[in-house]
Amino acid sequence: MNPTVTFSMQVKGLSSPLTETFTLEELSLHKQMSTEELENRVDAIFQTWVWSQISFSRTINH
Repeated sequence: MNPTVTFSMQVKGLSSPLTETFTLEELSLHKQMSTEELENRVDAIFQTWVWSQISFSRTINH
């Protein structure tokens, strides 16, 4: 069985979280990595994933 990583985020006011599961291979990660390296890489990938899910803007009307 291939290990997986699940990312999840919830936006206030929305009832359902956004969740995606990836295999280590899909994230270009390897089981042979040290725990610290794996955690650091997953954290960086997670941050990129979160920002790629967000679309926002602001408008000032005069």
